[in-house]
Amino acid sequence: MISLKRKLSLLPAILLCLAGHLSFAQQPIKIPTPKGDIAAILEKPDLQQGETCPVVILMHGFTANKDGAIQTGMAKSLLKEGIASLRFDFNGHGESYGKFEDMTVPSEIEDAKTVYRYLREQPWCGKIALLGHSQGGVVASMTAGELGKEKVDAVVLFAPAAVLREDCIRGNTMGTTYDPENPPSQGVPLPMGGLTLGAEYIRTAFDLPIYETAALYDGPACILHGTGDRIVPYTYGQRFHAIWKGSEYYQIEGEDHSFTKELPTAVAIATAYLSKTLKPKTQTDMSERKNLGKKMHFVPNPVLIIGTYDADGVPNAMNAAWGGRSGMNKVTICLSRHKTTDNIIAKKCFTVSFADVAHVVEADYVGIVSGKAVPDKVAKAGLHAEKAENVDAPVFSEFPLTLECKLVSFEDDGNGGLVTGEVVGVSADPRILDEDGDVDLSLMRPIIYDAEGNYYRVVGDIVGKAFSDGKKLNK
Repeated sequence: MISLKRKLSLLPAILLCLAGHLSFAQQPIKIPTPKGDIAAILEKPDLQQGETCPVVILMHGFTANKDGAIQTGMAKSLLKEGIASLRFDFNGHGESYGKFEDMTVPSEIEDAKTVYRYLREQPWCGKIALLGHSQGGVVASMTAGELGKEKVDAVVLFAPAAVLREDCIRGNTMGTTYDPENPPSQGVPLPMGGLTLGAEYIRTAFDLPIYETAALYDGPACILHGTGDRIVPYTYGQRFHAIWKGSEYYQIEGEDHSFTKELPTAVAIATAYLSKTLKPKTQTDMSERKNLGKKMHFVPNPVLIIGTYDADGVPNAMNAAWGGRSGMNKVTICLSRHKTTDNIIAKKCFTVSFADVAHVVEADYVGIVSGKAVPDKVAKAGLHAEKAENVDAPVFSEFPLTLECKLVSFEDDGNGGLVTGEVVGVSADPRILDEDGDVDLSLMRPIIYDAEGNYYRVVGDIVGKAFSDGKKLNK
């Protein structure tokens, strides 16, 4: 590419001029910086004159480039949703300016800002989101923190490699060791491709305020991480989720650092998130609404785990979805006749726990197995029961939030009925509490039951402020 440019110096200029007047789905571009050009690929839908669309800046990881599987997969997926993307090579990578040994995380942040400014100047550019993988995830998070939610409309991180700072402090990057206090001036040879890690990379990473800078961003965010990641443990992704209140976090079982096992799943999750966050909401005409008849569609259905003891003190757990709050301190649940209802009538009490993402399997098991057929199903589910403080019913330590209820009434029509309980105590796992001691659903991640597809779905996003957002319409 470089040699061709030198031999045919006029051709690229002609092609770039033509590109400004023709509609291309995929367009190679060069973004100038004081140190050289950033090589990038722009992919955007065909737009009418004056029309805009959202765009996602795609950032690759350490030693990678813009043509990685995550970047190209996301670009293709986003284009189908009418969302543009710009994937580029950081300095010292791919076709962009500079040498790898001169690259640092701060210099990559400057590259990201340069790309952002380039896009902001384009007349077709609407909302802008940042998406980064590995070190690119760190760059995306810090860039978002420096620019703020006024300029960055969403952030998506794939396996964000905040471990890079700890690696430099330990003096061990990708298996190569060095003295972090006095990194060699000539750099540190890495075990791949003849690359050398620069001393300045180590010095800047040593004191890099990754989380402090990222925390300045308080806009929409989504983090994806695999439990099989041996390069960056998934706890680093969880920490970004913790500092970004209201962010979505997807933990993919067994997935590795490069998402080689479930990449289509990860791409689909990220695309769906960006689509709902960046694209304008549309309103359909009433004539387009579909009549679904009398079939009940009541959403959401919480996944409630009802805990009871039988006459012999054996704990029982049951999964129920038809229930909710029916007063200031009352809950009502619709239950058919089960061992659970027999226990409730006998003991005059029960507990209600809320199932969470971490215990989907256990919650489903106690819903499909009868306590009469399998008396020890609680043990087989791997649940641990302890007697509640205020009622003679079990609390299952696996489920993070539990209501202790005294039976108020049981309206039985012969096949079961409505169980109403008075809440006399509540216990919570401290890990789901915020700094004020209140339940934080983004930490708890309770699940709901989707009856249409027999799925469990997670709750946790903050989309508005109750008793506040509606006041905007009074202006």
